[in-house]
Amino acid sequence: MSSSVAPERGFRAALRWLGQGLLSLPTAATLSLVLGWSYLMYWAVTLPSEELEGVNYLKNFLNDLGHAPLFGLWVLWMLPLLPRREGWASLGPRAWAVLLGVALAGGAGTELLQASIPGRTASWADVLTDVSGAASVLWVATYLGSSEATEAGTRSRLMRGLLACCASALLATLSV
Repeated sequence: MSSSVAPERGFRAALRWLGQGLLSLPTAATLSLVLGWSYLMYWAVTLPSEELEGVNYLKNFLNDLGHAPLFGLWVLWMLPLLPRREGWASLGPRAWAVLLGVALAGGAGTELLQASIPGRTASWADVLTDVSGAASVLWVATYLGSSEATEAGTRSRLMRGLLACCASALLATLSV
């Protein structure tokens, strides 16, 4: 009888598999993905404001929370451009600083652009949500690149990242 090993399951395995697929993209495809996502973000930011009667906190919260995945995925798409160590993106302090700086600059630029659109306003608390989304993705990706990564550690980081993004979106909603 041959011994068969069951495939690994769970968030850790799925995210590592997806990460390996992303890291296997050619540079041209990665740049196209980053530029395409950048355009999608620009398009979303320049949509006209909806006229609302009164304040709808749930809708505002969901709109503010939407900043986190937009910027988190934007940074994620940039990871294949980084140098590699042991087959994974090298996410040391320099890479973190550069990518969080890109998210911060992109978030600030987004808010300045929104301020120039009639009916839209700049919310600097949204920039915090942008950076929270990017930092959460970097935190999980850095952890997944470690040989010490476990399923429980992956789930814990995913939940804490989500909570950080929700907290910053709530702050943005309440700061209006």
